[in-house]
Amino acid sequence: MKITVLKFHTLLLCGALAFSACKKSKETVNNPPTDNSETAEATASTDHNDYLMISDQTSEEANVIVSGNSNTSGSGSGSGSLSLVIGLSVDSSHVSANSCFKLTYSGTSSAGYSRNGWDSIWVVGAGGLGHNWANINAYIIQKYDYTCTKPNGKTMRLVGRDTTWNIGGGNFFAMLTGSTQTTDHSGTATITFDDGTQRTWSHSRRKVRTYASGMITTTVSGKHSGSGSSTIDTWGTDRRGKTFYAEITNSLVWKYSSNSHSNNGSNTCAHWYDAISGVVTYKGTDDNTTITYGVDASGTATTNNNCPYGYKVNWVFQGQTGTKIYSY
Repeated sequence: MKITVLKFHTLLLCGALAFSACKKSKETVNNPPTDNSETAEATASTDHNDYLMISDQTSEEANVIVSGNSNTSGSGSGSGSLSLVIGLSVDSSHVSANSCFKLTYSGTSSAGYSRNGWDSIWVVGAGGLGHNWANINAYIIQKYDYTCTKPNGKTMRLVGRDTTWNIGGGNFFAMLTGSTQTTDHSGTATITFDDGTQRTWSHSRRKVRTYASGMITTTVSGKHSGSGSSTIDTWGTDRRGKTFYAEITNSLVWKYSSNSHSNNGSNTCAHWYDAISGVVTYKGTDDNTTITYGVDASGTATTNNNCPYGYKVNWVFQGQTGTKIYSY
């Protein structure tokens, strides 16, 4: 077993409850990769993390935007300021007519990466387009085309459609008064990677948010069933042309302050957008990778730690095994 300890910044959660896939990606490698397994698994795990966290961020921002508009938040459900979301502009001029918001990405997000492009958001009630996001079974439709750029210049373009269902009722700002907000998320995007490779990926996940003592805790689990698993979060074909699926075997957990959208310095941890715990298993036609979030510098999973060192990757690739420890 080869063990490599290195610095690797990868997106883990942005925006409102966010999660930041495109944060700094400055990398220090103490022992440079010498075999194909390390290179392949580093690429596969980074691509998956980026998609997971970028798609999470856009859905969280949509949740905040429709929760903060009096036309769509839902009667008596709580309302708040859209200033919590930065790095984009919101056109609300069509909301009263068709419950549609138009977003333009043109700046740096709260997690420190940039996006350029657009996103359209529709709020749909039981009887069609309506102004009732706080109602149970209401849903948000998003259609988008934007490019995310990391500080190191690496890019990922996403073109697709996502749907967010309100499972338990209420909205983001109602959750800040002490309730729980549960939403289900599904979508498919055509992804263009920085090397020009283009693939289609899909996701299906549930997010549960609670609020206490000024901090939001968000738990994410996979919902798609296939290949003998019922906790798959993402599936598709990777940039190597290999079919894969990624299942959340232990729920991912984030903890951060309620104004993280606009000010990441308000958190007790500088990298608030990184998961503090959870396990994802990435499986393909010739590999099997386990990513454990919230570990210390030796790779041991921590408990009750809101600011852990990083995450650990264990893999089996074409008969080769290896381990890497990444710092956030």
